[in-house]
Amino acid sequence: MTILIVLPETDEDIEDVDRAIRLTVERFNGYGEITYSAPKKTLIRYAAVVRNYTLGVYVPGESEAGHDTVVYITERQTIEEIEWSEGQRVYRYQINRLNLSGRGPFHQVRPAEFDEIEHPHLNRHVFNRLGPKKWGFENFPYGCLYMDPESGPVDPFGFRIQEDYLPLASRDKDHFLIAVFGGSAAFSVYCQINEMFPARLEHKLGLALERIGQRVTVLNFGMHDNVVMQEMMTYLLFAQQLRPDVVISHSGHNDIWYGLRNDPYLVTHHNIIYQQHSEYWSYLLHQEGAVPEEIPAEFNLKQNILAAMIARHRQFQEIVEAGGGRFIWGVQPLLFDRKSPHPREIEYLEDLTKFLSADPRRRKMYNRVASLIAELPSRVDEDGDFEYVDFPSVFADAGPGRELMWDHVHANPEGDDLIARCYSEHLLATWEIE
Repeated sequence: MTILIVLPETDEDIEDVDRAIRLTVERFNGYGEITYSAPKKTLIRYAAVVRNYTLGVYVPGESEAGHDTVVYITERQTIEEIEWSEGQRVYRYQINRLNLSGRGPFHQVRPAEFDEIEHPHLNRHVFNRLGPKKWGFENFPYGCLYMDPESGPVDPFGFRIQEDYLPLASRDKDHFLIAVFGGSAAFSVYCQINEMFPARLEHKLGLALERIGQRVTVLNFGMHDNVVMQEMMTYLLFAQQLRPDVVISHSGHNDIWYGLRNDPYLVTHHNIIYQQHSEYWSYLLHQEGAVPEEIPAEFNLKQNILAAMIARHRQFQEIVEAGGGRFIWGVQPLLFDRKSPHPREIEYLEDLTKFLSADPRRRKMYNRVASLIAELPSRVDEDGDFEYVDFPSVFADAGPGRELMWDHVHANPEGDDLIARCYSEHLLATWEIE
């Protein structure tokens, strides 16, 4: 088997291209020989990136011939006017982080739908078999799942967990188990599986615990779009039987994102915050009433949203503590928290400002989300019932020399490493381990 990597036709940041090549090589390591090509106009620029290999001149539609797999590292959204061979696998690696839009960089182009090469668990259970054969949300009886095998290994339910974790229910007393919950920021969408903060946390804690004859496993149950009520359901379905020693809810954004727009009666009187698409499902099923608005003209009051969040996190904490575990609320950071953003973060903020300038309601929603996240740590502190980590403050104090976020809510690998370091220092301090 041979793999062709086609380098960008545009002048991209060398660091970004180097990362793209490294991740592509890691992904296809062991699949066969890798060769490189670049368009004539960027050949000299990228020759230094692959200096240990021959860099051929890329000719569209010709260079692909004879290769089993082709990977285009490009800023383009689509690959057009190429006739690929029968059975040839094709991928696009999105090099421009401004166009990632909450999705990892690898996009499968051919075949057009997932197969069991790309998604080994495609036929594992009925809801995978009935679900979409492309990345995205999948219906499930207890809240939707999100399938994104293009981001790297996922388990049959879409979690970034590679091992069979059920034996951990009978782990040794010197083996600590930490379970992480949250939305796409906990899933760590822009990070490879070894870069996501749960993996970095396991590594950092493991080094300290190994010195005293102990070990740790960190499981990532983060799932795109989850609000805390779905985190609780995930805990009950998959983690409660394991009795984790520590449960981390790395959250805040999604409950505010949806809490602003959810039905006022449900939020105010019953502390129910849900994914907005639930309203569309009801409309599609029953065809009654008006089509639900994506963004209403008026938002729910902030005190009602925060009260609902506090109530549901407290409920989650009580469930965890009833099983003998320890609950930590990690109030997640946003790019808006950064006092002195990195130049590339400023570039993203400027791009976002242009996008929002044409949509006053959406601009108002983003502004409200930013203000509520900034206020959330003090509200959690005032409540007094939670052990928490204030990531908005941590990210605010990081200087402009550090690029930590690749959009308004998702951290990059450096940001995830900072998150892991904060959780590690917090836990080691309370465990009194140096």
